[in-house]
Amino acid sequence: MEKTPSACAMQWNIELERDLRSKKPGKSIEAILDIGPRLEWWSRESNLHAAEYKIFGLIPGEDKLFANAILLRLADAFKSGDKHMKICIVKIFLSELKQRRQLRGQGRKDEGILSKDKVDSYRELLTRIKIVFDSGNIEERALALVLFGCWAHIAKDSADVRYLILSSLWSMHILEAKASLFAAGCISELADDFAHVFLEMLGGLLVSSETSRTIRLAGGRAFAKMWCPILLADIAHKTGVNLILESSEEEFSLVMLVSLSKIASKWTPLIPRQVELLSSFMTKDRGLSLQVIALKCLRFILTKGMYHFPANSNVTLKLFGVINQLDFPPALHFDALRVLCKILPPNLDTIPCTEILTIFSKFLQIVEFKLQSPVISERVFAIHVLACIFDKLLGILKDRSGIGSIVSSRMLTFTFDRISY
Repeated sequence: MEKTPSACAMQWNIELERDLRSKKPGKSIEAILDIGPRLEWWSRESNLHAAEYKIFGLIPGEDKLFANAILLRLADAFKSGDKHMKICIVKIFLSELKQRRQLRGQGRKDEGILSKDKVDSYRELLTRIKIVFDSGNIEERALALVLFGCWAHIAKDSADVRYLILSSLWSMHILEAKASLFAAGCISELADDFAHVFLEMLGGLLVSSETSRTIRLAGGRAFAKMWCPILLADIAHKTGVNLILESSEEEFSLVMLVSLSKIASKWTPLIPRQVELLSSFMTKDRGLSLQVIALKCLRFILTKGMYHFPANSNVTLKLFGVINQLDFPPALHFDALRVLCKILPPNLDTIPCTEILTIFSKFLQIVEFKLQSPVISERVFAIHVLACIFDKLLGILKDRSGIGSIVSSRMLTFTFDRISY
């Protein structure tokens, strides 16, 4: 049977200690880079069964002991090492954090070896990083903040860590302020009380005339972390909408539309409000960039599976407008068609008959246009969309023979005209 990470932990700890003490140039950095993938593997398979302890001759709790030892060695190396070593340590934990988020997105609840119930020495770990923050230069302070964010599960309840993160939000140094936004976002995902305080401070930071453009954009991205619980998500979404409406900066609006879409995708009650916001940006007067990002955000919400929202005629007509804009890249026309294919069929029976005729006529025009595309997949998909809509219409219009006949007649005429080409 292949060894598990827990069974390898003692050897990893020995090798890490030896290589960190080595006088050979680059050996300590190599050791840190080697331990990174091992920690990721360990986090993926951190829970041991009783049988595994017997198979590998482990004493219960031995794996936790070595996990703590390895993390303490890395914290010591971060405290005493040079800038390059500090950066390497931060990078391996950023990678480990990325993996944990991916696993969480797949429904994994276990937080790996960096959960508080597995790290008995978390106070010692935080103390070592805080020493770097208190005594370091701006770059070192920023690296310490990022590491606090990566270690949010063990740092979220520390009053000292909370204070230094929140107080750094208003730092005059962009590097430190951006790092504090990252750390605050990480902790906000885990601690509701902290998130409410952070949201209030973030709102003030973004409306301040003293806030730089770089920090405004970083702050806009941090909004995406304000998604749990739903009460916080609702407040964050409303605050974000107001910030967008009061801003004249296009780039800031682009960032906020993405963040608010991520929040709304988590909670069905917020989706109609976000769809309304996105549709307001799908008009020519908003500019191409905002239209593009609004469409992409709408499709993002759909791909998350949250697509059972009312397809009102306003949103539908704006999507038609996107498709008809010749200056839009073909890929975005394709995205608009995909969105329409998702939102229309489930909602056609709620749309008035007169509007259905308008929608169907519009669809025929779009399909006619897309059939001229040199891309085969676009032509095929356009026909597929039309077939889906027509099939749905036949079902809901069977008791309304007049309108059903008109739709059927237009479909037949359109088909025969294409065949005759």
